[in-house]
Amino acid sequence: MGVLGNNIRLGASAAADYEIEKSLRFNKADSAVLTYTPSGSTGGSFNKLMTFSFWAKRGSTGGNSYTNYIWTAWNGSNTDRISFTSDDQIQIELKDGTSTEAEWHTDRIFKDTTSWYHIVVAFDTTQSTTDDRLKLYVNGTLITLYDLKDTVGQNYDLKGFNTTYEHSIGRYQSGGSGGNTYFDGYLAEVHFIDGLQKDASDFGKINPTTGQWVPKKYDGVHGTRGFYLDFSDNSGTTATTLGKDSSANSNNVTPANFSVAAGTGCDSMTDTPTNNFCTLNFLENGYGTTTYSNGNLDVAASKAWVPMRGTMSVKSGKYYWEVYGADGNSFIGVAKDNTDIRTINPMLRDGVIVYYGSDGKKRIDGTFTTYGSAYGNTNVIGVALDVDNGKLYFAEDNTWQNSGDPTSGSTGTGAINLSDSTGLVGSQITPFFCKNGTSFQVNFGQRAFTHTPPTGYQTLCTANLPTPTIKDGTKHFKTVLYTGNATSRNIVSDFDTGFVWIKRRSGQEGHVLSNIVVGANNFLSSHSTAAQNTASNCVTAFNSDGVTVGTQGIVNDNGQSFASWHWKAGGSGSTNTDGSVDTTVSVNSAAGISIVRSTNSSVTSGFSTFGHGLSVAPTMIICKPRIDVTDNWKVYHKDLTANENLMLQSDGMPSTYSNYINDVTATTFKMHAGGNPNDDLLAYCFSDVEGFSKCGLYEGNGGSDGTFVYT
Repeated sequence: MGVLGNNIRLGASAAADYEIEKSLRFNKADSAVLTYTPSGSTGGSFNKLMTFSFWAKRGSTGGNSYTNYIWTAWNGSNTDRISFTSDDQIQIELKDGTSTEAEWHTDRIFKDTTSWYHIVVAFDTTQSTTDDRLKLYVNGTLITLYDLKDTVGQNYDLKGFNTTYEHSIGRYQSGGSGGNTYFDGYLAEVHFIDGLQKDASDFGKINPTTGQWVPKKYDGVHGTRGFYLDFSDNSGTTATTLGKDSSANSNNVTPANFSVAAGTGCDSMTDTPTNNFCTLNFLENGYGTTTYSNGNLDVAASKAWVPMRGTMSVKSGKYYWEVYGADGNSFIGVAKDNTDIRTINPMLRDGVIVYYGSDGKKRIDGTFTTYGSAYGNTNVIGVALDVDNGKLYFAEDNTWQNSGDPTSGSTGTGAINLSDSTGLVGSQITPFFCKNGTSFQVNFGQRAFTHTPPTGYQTLCTANLPTPTIKDGTKHFKTVLYTGNATSRNIVSDFDTGFVWIKRRSGQEGHVLSNIVVGANNFLSSHSTAAQNTASNCVTAFNSDGVTVGTQGIVNDNGQSFASWHWKAGGSGSTNTDGSVDTTVSVNSAAGISIVRSTNSSVTSGFSTFGHGLSVAPTMIICKPRIDVTDNWKVYHKDLTANENLMLQSDGMPSTYSNYINDVTATTFKMHAGGNPNDDLLAYCFSDVEGFSKCGLYEGNGGSDGTFVYT
């Protein structure tokens, strides 16, 4: 993920009725690890049935796979392991002596460092069905597709996990005692269940309002050797405090190289799966080489003027954060979330306000002016962002610069006005930093601040972010994969699909675009300029829970795999008279989609305007004459220049012509009939909906580390 600005997409306290209060940060440079050695006999159910459940927030991706180990166990000769690979797949490997008995690598990759993953690994080798002997769940979904998939025999005894050898959480266990290479990230709500194969639903559930997988209290037993780590006791770093087993068993684990002391080294965090906090964005590495550590709250920059920013952005509210160890070669401030920072000196761009350590000046869109005092690496810099009143304040050791008063509201005593920066007001705003070498640390409130935030200012976390208009995007858009059977069948989206786009995934076949306004048994193809196809066995019905497809091979060839994309519209349509041409529109304004059709008797020669019904200006329009001519698909996009359109069926550059889609407003768009008077026009109109959909553009860089795309 990139820079995100609402609490549903990142996880929030409001999204669950069960709260996780603490997490534990694992910093690989500190060699942080939890260890335990099960006692008692081996064999029997001890080595056949067990479940691991934990929530993980990654601190880094890729790299050497030995730095990505979460849970490992020595087996006398080698190591059983649960980890992330260097390709960011989840890996489970069981060793039998020195050789690999079985290994699984997920087909999916998991490289999000901004959010929490719930991972459940459950063994029951007594099962007669091979695939039931290991079950892996991620965020409640049973993983069935693997890039590498082995099996174990029925009644196989695991040789490492749950044996009487030493186990490590957060380290690659190497030998009967000790190990090397350490996990980088956060863990929370860690369960080990001895003697039972549990489901993900024992530890989490789907929130019915948001569709989000959230934690729930585990009410089952943990078995003889099992334990539950909630990291709630941070009064010390012993086995009876930070490593305390909160199950009924008292099977405490031993922490090593963690700190709970106040300050930047504290590893006891309130960043949890039920209240996710902002960090620095590991996935967005500026244009230089930066080294992130301590859960992406510390950074060392090895090149001159390396930019970086936070993982969360805001469009309303009041927020406070602190920066430590920033010397005179530092810029601290805010930026638009879509400002391209992978360029040299992004501070010259619009939408950036920073406070410079060397001389205390403020820099707005590249221009320096006098502001406050210089600062160095012994100072604590406080940032107070008042988006509601359009103000920004900086403090040095709790002294607000320029005699500022963050509680002065719209008066803005001593404030920097966000309106002084081009495009910042009304945009999503994110914490921004730029550094000329050396290092610094940030704190968005996941640990105690050095100074008390101004009254009314909040920490930057999902509990304090706004709830998006659309809480569950799958109620308005859904991708449905299916396998054809050459028999009329329903493709279920779980809502009344108004627009469906179907494409065969196996082999070569064309695209099918059909909608409820034009009606079933009609479709256009996005790869072709051909007029509408009237096929009686293609998309044959629009239903309250999806669509029905017939026997045509293009949508239902037997044994072939298909993808279908479903948009919820606004029913079969109603008349719109906003334009010079009357249209029939099916509008879902909440999701920012409108299907527009004009009748063939309405469009005459010359320019016409067409009502779309969204009540806001569309950011993208896809349009084509339907009946009488074979004409281009025209694509309007807000980031193209005036009178410039793309052709959907073509891989060519945008072209400019005054007859194209233009003059797009909150009620209508304009288009010239050209050579197509009296044709039936069809348009799909989309507008941005915060937290659900967005139209934008990006510039490729041709490198293996591609351009970061802001959403």
